[in-house]
Amino acid sequence: MDYQYQDKGWKIQSALYLKNNRTGDLKNPIRGAEIFAAWQRKNFTGSVSAAHVSSLLQAEEFRYPSPYDLSYFLRLYAKYDLPDLWTLAVTYRQRQGRYFQPIIGAQFDENTDTFIPFYAAPDAGERLPAYRLADVSISKILPVSFGSIVLYATAGNVFDTKNVRAYDYNFDYTERSENLFGRRVFFVGGVLEW
Repeated sequence: MDYQYQDKGWKIQSALYLKNNRTGDLKNPIRGAEIFAAWQRKNFTGSVSAAHVSSLLQAEEFRYPSPYDLSYFLRLYAKYDLPDLWTLAVTYRQRQGRYFQPIIGAQFDENTDTFIPFYAAPDAGERLPAYRLADVSISKILPVSFGSIVLYATAGNVFDTKNVRAYDYNFDYTERSENLFGRRVFFVGGVLEW
């Protein structure tokens, strides 16, 4: 079910959805809701969106979140057109961490000379820490006789947030370390259009 509204610089969209999937022998009911609102004025564009997705894997004896289950996903965007063809944009995203089954122990296997990990039960998992990311960019269009040049500078993950992708373990699974998504990064460049 969708709803859309647009008037005087405002644009609002919302949706509710449900779907019943199967993943192997597991039922996978998916329920969700999204809302998006944008506002535009002469030199400013801003938007906010929020989503909720309930995606569970179910069997007769247990029920647990799928990797796509998110209590919340937020996104904020703002763009301001400055004089002389400059543009400043800011984006912020935040979502709940992914559900996973942690390793709760290990046993040494003499046949392979390695440790074999034991995972938590599917319905006794954990969530990774929340994911947060802020990006800032500035660009300028330079008209030239044969087209234009776009100059830009971007700071990705401007606050250098340590977003956990997964956990890595040492050889015997007694120590866990964070495997992170990309850290702060800067891009500077130009694009020639003709």
